Amino acid sequence: LPNVFGAGFMAGVGISLVSTPMELAKIQMQITLTGTYASPRYCLIRIKALNGWAGVWRGLWMTIVRDAPATGLYF
Repeated sequence: LPNVFGAGFMAGVGISLVSTPMELAKIQMQITLTGTYASPRYCLIRIKALNGWAGVWRGLWMTIVRDAPATGLYF
């Protein structure tokens, strides 16, 4: 059982690497004025232009804290 949890935990870390930029774009599009961003892609391009790559990955550790244990338990 601990090995299965560990595998799920590591899968959660991998999922977080992909979901963090997507969730950041989603949240930024929700809190800005309607029509500010044409798509999540352009939202991420704008964030990268303003804050660099660190801005695109803002929130990564909190996403890992949320997703990794949950994925481990799910497995």
